Amino acid sequence: MDDWPRRPCMVLYLERDGLVRLYVNDRGREAVRRAVHDAEAVATTAIGYPWVRAWLAEAARAGWLNASALPVILSRFDLDWDHLVRIPASDALLRLAGQMSERWAVGGRAAVELASALVLRQYLDGTETGFATCNRRLARAATEEGLRVIPSPLLSDGGS
Repeated sequence: MDDWPRRPCMVLYLERDGLVRLYVNDRGREAVRRAVHDAEAVATTAIGYPWVRAWLAEAARAGWLNASALPVILSRFDLDWDHLVRIPASDALLRLAGQMSERWAVGGRAAVELASALVLRQYLDGTETGFATCNRRLARAATEEGLRVIPSPLLSDGGS
């Protein structure tokens, strides 16, 4: 077995928009699902839990998501949440997020997502860290910071 080529190991960081793509039907869903399937582990920020639930609830209120499906989707999300690696929002991470916000002109949530992925990469010490986002500015910043951005057909200029 030592002669077999090894599959490259990648840990995938999903920011809020990447996470919600697992639960809504749109063009980005399959790309995110494929990346999750191929990843050794999947991570996100610990403070992302209310962000995802708020997005899903707002989508149901706005009619983008069938409101009767919301309880089932939230239940699936809750089950999946227990299997995610969650990056704690330490003081050091939040300070790094402040620096990322200034450096890359991204909003506070996006800066926390980027800083969390960078902390994850540092912890993994050499393991490739993928980053799934639908935010063009955040994708650019992640690429410049050395993360492997998972291509999304839904890149937008969102600023949060």
